[in-house]
Amino acid sequence: MTRILLPLLALVLLSTPAAPADACLNEYIRAYVLPVAVRRVERVERLMAAGQSRQAFRLANELLAGVSNAHALDRRGDWVDGDEWATELEDAFLPNTQHPERAASVEARAAMLHAILMVRVDGQVSRRGRLARRVHVSVRTANLRAAHEALVAQQRTSPDDPRLSAYVAEAAVAVDASAAADSLATLRDLAQRDLIGDPLTWLALAALEEDAEARDAHLERCRNMVSRRANQVCAVSSRQS
Repeated sequence: MTRILLPLLALVLLSTPAAPADACLNEYIRAYVLPVAVRRVERVERLMAAGQSRQAFRLANELLAGVSNAHALDRRGDWVDGDEWATELEDAFLPNTQHPERAASVEARAAMLHAILMVRVDGQVSRRGRLARRVHVSVRTANLRAAHEALVAQQRTSPDDPRLSAYVAEAAVAVDASAAADSLATLRDLAQRDLIGDPLTWLALAALEEDAEARDAHLERCRNMVSRRANQVCAVSSRQS
């Protein structure tokens, strides 16, 4: 039965829940079936690489909502309720049970992307988690601070991850403009060691760069990494897509 269920998991993601059991099924698939979760995280990263921050945020937000809801269901024990679908789903989740470190890694990666994307949409997200063109300054500030704190917390457990270092530096400036000097130093160091793999990190560096020639070089690196609309994506005045 598991062989039959697994190819259908992605299709379930596209369906509208019609009953409580179906709703539970959708949340677990979104959060816990590793092949699906990995593909969704990779899609977020592809959208980021294309400079499509708003679309990437929507997908990352949906994925993290699934993670949160699935964990809540798990704590309540709602997924093992004697229904046939629950037994089949438990079999489908065996890769996660057998490889908890990998499952945790995927969730951490999704959380990291969600946090930096919150920064890149300038914290313009409503209290209900929906993207907005403008929110109250207190909501924006709270969103940016929470994103920065989430990245800093992850960096404590992975201090040698250059991507996290870059994202923390980018988020720090969004929260407090006085962090610009330290963030510039961090991003310059990563650039010199060729440890920047995200085009919008090059854009963040360009926005902080004081030297015009270096700024142009950073923007060129950004443009070289973006396949479509490179000039629009890699413009210092444009941080959103």
